[in-house]
Amino acid sequence: MIPVAIQDRTSTLQIRHVDPDTGAEITLASGTITIYDDGSSEIVPATAVTVSGSLASYSRTWPEASFELGRYRAVWSLVDGSAVTRLEDFYFEVVLRRFRRPISESDFASRYPYLTNLLPSGATLAAYLDGAWTELGNILYARLGEYPGNLLYPEQLASACELLTVSHIHRAIMMAVGTEDELKATQYRELAFQALDFGLSFVRLNRDDDRNPDPREYGVFGAGELIR
Repeated sequence: MIPVAIQDRTSTLQIRHVDPDTGAEITLASGTITIYDDGSSEIVPATAVTVSGSLASYSRTWPEASFELGRYRAVWSLVDGSAVTRLEDFYFEVVLRRFRRPISESDFASRYPYLTNLLPSGATLAAYLDGAWTELGNILYARLGEYPGNLLYPEQLASACELLTVSHIHRAIMMAVGTEDELKATQYRELAFQALDFGLSFVRLNRDDDRNPDPREYGVFGAGELIR
């Protein structure tokens, strides 16, 4: 899912510092972030960020007066334990609302109790639910051309998220190609995308940058094209 900050709410931006040559995670000692608008004007001067291992985080409230809806660029200046500084460009959007996952871990566990005992060591149901919801969000971003938080009723996609989560879990635990788990992963993935297409057959979309569900704000998907 693309990085976003929610306007007039507290949101966190994060980046994982990875060595560009080796792909290894780099433990951070400190860092700063500088934020620019889409016209490259600096709107947040270099500000210290929180670091934990290889993860850098920046949390704040994003008031409408300073952050209009739209795209922004951040430059992270990340310093490792050897005092080596690397600069990373980072792009994000300020949006009205988060693309809210409508299924909780307990909801899912109550429907699929047998899967809890099958999870790989250290894994959680929440992580698989997040992974499925992120995949759906990326698909919607590609189809809509915008962050899918504008869908007013993410509950319409609950079945797709549920089924795709089952697929992801069976894909993670399968031991070889052609096993029962691979077949289940494939079958549940197909069911998930059928549920996604059904859920998108009629959706309410907030189109005018307010928080009100206006009657004429809706969309219909047909053959991958959004009809407004």
